[in-house]
Amino acid sequence: MNSLSGLIQRLLRGPELIVTSQETALSLARLGGKVENIPQVPAGEGLNRLFAMRRAEAESIADQLPECPSLEAPLLHLYDEIYQAFIFGLNGTAIILSGVLVEFAVKYASYCREVGGKVEFDSEKWKEFEERLTLGPAIDRAKRNGLIAEDQAMKLHEFAREVRNSYAHFNIQKQTAGAIFRGVRVRNIHTGEEETKDIPASALPALQILAKAKLDTQKALPLFLFADGVVRHLHPVDEPER
Repeated sequence: MNSLSGLIQRLLRGPELIVTSQETALSLARLGGKVENIPQVPAGEGLNRLFAMRRAEAESIADQLPECPSLEAPLLHLYDEIYQAFIFGLNGTAIILSGVLVEFAVKYASYCREVGGKVEFDSEKWKEFEERLTLGPAIDRAKRNGLIAEDQAMKLHEFAREVRNSYAHFNIQKQTAGAIFRGVRVRNIHTGEEETKDIPASALPALQILAKAKLDTQKALPLFLFADGVVRHLHPVDEPER
């Protein structure tokens, strides 16, 4: 199966299919279990089904996405990237980009304060922020510049630690800590005995991936709205005169 066909199959099936080894499947079949091979969907048909599904999901969330409050080109670009992630159901990507948005907004606010409203862009000064300043120190610098209060700095440090760093480094065990699959039917392939159990996501990497996908769906929009709030606070746009 080529990479495109494989991707389409995985996106269409969602978390409903169990992938196992051929040996395990044969053992299960000998015990009377049902083993089914799902037929491959032609790429064209699969794409049509996939985009129809994505369109329905995009329409359900489109009205909840805030407009970019700034006219700064980098901020507009990051908002557009996040919009696209939501439209195509890439919730984990939307979370990662929300972390990038917060980091850029914090750094750029301090840059603007320190250059004193100069019209010309000072690329050498910006290098100090872009290349040599990480998010934690950037938050402290924004506080020293009077851009954020102590309580706002604490929330931003928590966001940096729990969201930005965790997602940037794919700390999936941390992201899925406490997630539990309840009422799972478990069959012993040697004896055929079956029982219902609650299984923590930490039991298997495959379960962590399934749990992450579900949690990302729940967390992506609230985290983007948090990032949007940071942008609106640090980069307000004057309302036009009426």
